[in-house]
This record gives sequence, structure tokens and C-alpha cells, in this order.
Amino acid sequence: MKAIMRVTEKITIEVEASKLEELLPHMTAVNEFFQDTECGACKSKNIGVNVRNSGGFEFIEMSCNKCSARLCYGKTQKEKALYPVRWERVKEGEVKGVKKGSKRRDKDGNVIWLPNNGWTKYTPQDDEE
Repeated sequence: MKAIMRVTEKITIEVEASKLEELLPHMTAVNEFFQDTECGACKSKNIGVNVRNSGGFEFIEMSCNKCSARLCYGKTQKEKALYPVRWERVKEGEVKGVKKGSKRRDKDGNVIWLPNNGWTKYTPQDDEE
């Protein structure tokens, strides 16, 4: 069984599995990755995908070719499934007993979401915190 999915104006992906219940998770993963069709910061449709390696880690992100904003993706530990990171992350040693990279929460335990639906722009002061 095959599904041919048009995910952007320029990209069509073919997904294949032997049964529908095996096909659907693949289709969901493709939809999840390509759901953002414009930059969350400047609304430009001129976005692309970057994959880079640094220090033995692979970084996957959508990037805006107009304003340089990025939407970072994480991977689940077990299935290695991609997901967009749309929340603030805890930094090393910032919150006692909370692992680096975990979701930052307010005093009531609610997740603190990033502005622009997770699309962020690098600013030099980000390194100084």
C-alpha cells in the first residue's frame, strides 16, 4: 500500500507500508514535519530544511531564507520520531532536579510556549545568559 503526499509546492513524498495501520504513522510524521509552510516570525513562504552535524549531534531545523528565523526539531528517544520544539527549554543547571532541554514551566506547572509558534531568531545575548 502506498500513499503519495504533496507536502509543499515543491515536495511530493511517497510513503509505503503493508497495512493501513503501518502507513498512518508515517503519514502523520510527514505531516508533522511539513505542517509549517511559512516562517512563524516574518510569514515568508521562502523556507527550507537544514540538517547539520556538530559535536556528534545531528540538528534538524526549518529555516527562513528571508529573516533567518529557525524552527528546531527534536527526536524522541525510543522511536527517533521528529517533533517541532515550540516551548522554552531548561538550560544546564538552571532548575534543580530538572534535566537540561526539558520543557520550562511556570509556577503553576504550565509549559511556557515560545512566541511565533516556536520560530526563533538568534541574538548574541542568547549566549550571555
